[in-house]
Amino acid sequence: MNTFTRLATTSIALLCSILGSTQNASAETVRYGLVTPPGHTLTELTTRFDENLKRLSDGQFDPRPSRQAKMGGEAFILENLESGRLQAGMLSTGTLEKINPAFNVWYMPFQFENVEAAARASQSHQAKAMLKTLEANNLIGLGYAFSGMRQLLSPTAISSVEDLKGKKVRAFPNSVFSYWYNQLGAEPKAIPTRDILPALEQNEVDLIDCDLDMLVGLKIYEKAPHLLLTNHMAFPAVFAVSKSWFDALTPENQEIVRKAYSEAEQWGIERQIQAEKTNLRELEQAGVDIVRMQRQDFGAAPDAVVEHYKAENPAIRQFLEM
Repeated sequence: MNTFTRLATTSIALLCSILGSTQNASAETVRYGLVTPPGHTLTELTTRFDENLKRLSDGQFDPRPSRQAKMGGEAFILENLESGRLQAGMLSTGTLEKINPAFNVWYMPFQFENVEAAARASQSHQAKAMLKTLEANNLIGLGYAFSGMRQLLSPTAISSVEDLKGKKVRAFPNSVFSYWYNQLGAEPKAIPTRDILPALEQNEVDLIDCDLDMLVGLKIYEKAPHLLLTNHMAFPAVFAVSKSWFDALTPENQEIVRKAYSEAEQWGIERQIQAEKTNLRELEQAGVDIVRMQRQDFGAAPDAVVEHYKAENPAIRQFLEM
């Protein structure tokens, strides 16, 4: 390579570097919040949205996770989305009961056989109408996302629902979870994801209510090797953006944001349907004791919860009668 060629090559490389730096410097930062650990479906789905947004916008957007959101939890994410300090975030439907109690319909016990059934319901008119109600709180729900079905994990062997009585259960901080475990004679305790393992180690709880992604990702089964495979509830989330931020975008960029999530949403559903199978195989290979339980094993408790919330909220009744 002669001197002229070397200079030309160096100049081109320098120019590309400068252009790339300029493009990155002008990109709009999109801060998003989520609380799930690496490897969890909701984490991977959000990463998929991140990648889609960069690609579809040709680098106009620079999505970045909020470190504070991981520590502050979903209450922090909701508050900062409402105020516009965060641009996007993943929120469980249980957290959104504060805005619209109808979101509790997703937690009615044994109403959805599996993730696939719950995902189909998320495309209904009623499910999409729920998302519209978020706009009054400066949120736009771009769509739903699905963790696995809820299960129970215990350090000691459990063979029947009777064994749950008097036990302290780590449960999601939501009224349906509390009502459900009270019906079963157990004591629900709201413990953040990051504190699950310490709570087990310090005997603060006797059982963990979570999905298979969570218990595999955090290796909770190493401390609690007995799994009650119940599929007792679905556990959807909503991916929301700040309405004030979204409304300030051009129509073209609004469409890019919607497309970025739409593809990620479908990808996430398919990924989670498969993950339910692969997670279970991993637990079997790890030697976890698995006891399968069905709706009838829970006696009158499922119907008691459903009837209570149907009477309390007409929107829940309408959705369940769909």
